[in-house]
Amino acid sequence: MILLDQPYVSEFLKKTIRDMQLPVFEPSGNIHFDPDKDAFCLSEGEAIRQIRENPGCRIYTNSENAIHWISRNLGFTDLPEKITLFKDKFAFRKLTQAIYPELFFKEIPINSLLETDASSFPYPFVIKPSVGFFSLGVHTVNTPEDWEILKHQIHDEIEQVQHLYPVEVLETASYIAEGYIEGDEYAFDAYFDDAGEPVLLNTWKHYFASREDVSDRVYVTSGEIVLENLERMTGFLKMLAGLVELRNFPLHVEVRIDEQGRMVPIEVNPLRYGGWCTTADNTSNAFGFNAYEYFLKNLKPDWADNLQSRSGNPLQSYRSE
Repeated sequence: MILLDQPYVSEFLKKTIRDMQLPVFEPSGNIHFDPDKDAFCLSEGEAIRQIRENPGCRIYTNSENAIHWISRNLGFTDLPEKITLFKDKFAFRKLTQAIYPELFFKEIPINSLLETDASSFPYPFVIKPSVGFFSLGVHTVNTPEDWEILKHQIHDEIEQVQHLYPVEVLETASYIAEGYIEGDEYAFDAYFDDAGEPVLLNTWKHYFASREDVSDRVYVTSGEIVLENLERMTGFLKMLAGLVELRNFPLHVEVRIDEQGRMVPIEVNPLRYGGWCTTADNTSNAFGFNAYEYFLKNLKPDWADNLQSRSGNPLQSYRSE
């Protein structure tokens, strides 16, 4: 089932839903599909009933806005609990602390932000909302002098961003300071199948203009990027499955890999791929398969065959019909 929500739905995803006749529910209202014309378009009651009657129902959402609906309506599943575990960055750091004991992190309630003494923190460090999205409110702090300026800036900017998303997506009541993770940054989409085995669907290298740059602007992929990271990305997912049971569960992961090849997670985003259809749609361009279909049909890419067959071929641009 697809939970379709604002602010953006790509033509590729809409075409996938039509072609596969996927059950779809729109928590914000029927904006993209019409229940009078599209038999696969469900009412809220029908969506809840189908999920309740099918405990193994595979759920994908294009937008984190749908998390609010999931939290309110799907308490009979384990989805709200698992979403919180990943969306709350402090909870996620506690979950993985035994594996990455060297990584500094500290929760800072917003009402204590201006009084927080960061003199003992390791520099540089990153501060961001404990529950956040799309690098909103994320800052790199290089010196104690930077901190004295930034903590006031963060306090002021909260008024501008706190009403943009539901609290399940962006919660500015609490921030997390964590050690700056050195290395190249990568993002990848994956899912866990019904046996709890991870399936990697793509890998993207994330480029930045500088250490202070935290924007989500430039991502590139290639067969080389996928293959050189396939084993360690899959290994990380297996490690994650050892901490929390994950079945029929899609996710988007951001990591950094240092010069020694050690991979440290930045965050894990549940029930979706890259924000606003980016990485999933472009997987079709780059590798010729549909990442939405692969999750919903329990399909697994044969990377060796896929990359060999596409060697030397230019990326194929998607055109909607």
